[in-house]
Amino acid sequence: MRTYLLLALFLISTSVFANPKDDRKDEQIGVAPNEGIVYSLPRTGIRIHVKAKQEKFFHGPYFQYAEALLGIKNAPTSDFESWVITDIQIETFSEPDPDQVYKAMGNAASMVSLTESGVLAGINKEQSTISEPISVSTFLGDTKTPDFPFTDLSLKPFYELGDSTTNNAIVTKSIEEKAQEAAHTITKLRKRRFKSLANAYEVQLPDGQAYELMVNELGNLEDDYVALFIGKSYKKNI
Repeated sequence: MRTYLLLALFLISTSVFANPKDDRKDEQIGVAPNEGIVYSLPRTGIRIHVKAKQEKFFHGPYFQYAEALLGIKNAPTSDFESWVITDIQIETFSEPDPDQVYKAMGNAASMVSLTESGVLAGINKEQSTISEPISVSTFLGDTKTPDFPFTDLSLKPFYELGDSTTNNAIVTKSIEEKAQEAAHTITKLRKRRFKSLANAYEVQLPDGQAYELMVNELGNLEDDYVALFIGKSYKKNI
């Protein structure tokens, strides 16, 4: 910064003590007067890069039955959102100082070298094509989540046909009954996956990629139904 101040003082002094006779001579021979060059002194800016991990959690619709039906204790009972900072980096950059703007006049103006942003680079200094960083504030988007995290609540209908006591009207099942059906589905999926891994079926199972795909899909279905009790989370690195 001291170097830039000395250059600014040099330019101001050169402009003040410029020979007025030379300016009149230029006017006589038809040369347009020099309007001067506006320049800025630099100031140091700080740019902070922050990386974080965002998690959005949705509690399961059958959370209150997790322990009774699946033996899972302390299932989350509410939604939440959490942020964890994983990395921070700090860098500095140079930018024009709006409070330090000057104008070089006369012969001194022709010797001024500026950067692309108008900062004083020096006197009779060769220009470089290195682009300077721009000061910006960027915030990445929020983690995208579905409008309905739990759409597959059961393999069976949510209603059953009534009898004579209900005048044969359709009766809606209770949430406890639906939770029991979901827990029963989880048990069946676990049995089928175990039999597939143990090759306990009478019919020969497919080999290679088809067998691996089948086992993985059974595992994914089980995870989806377990999430009805323990909840589901969506994570994103930002």
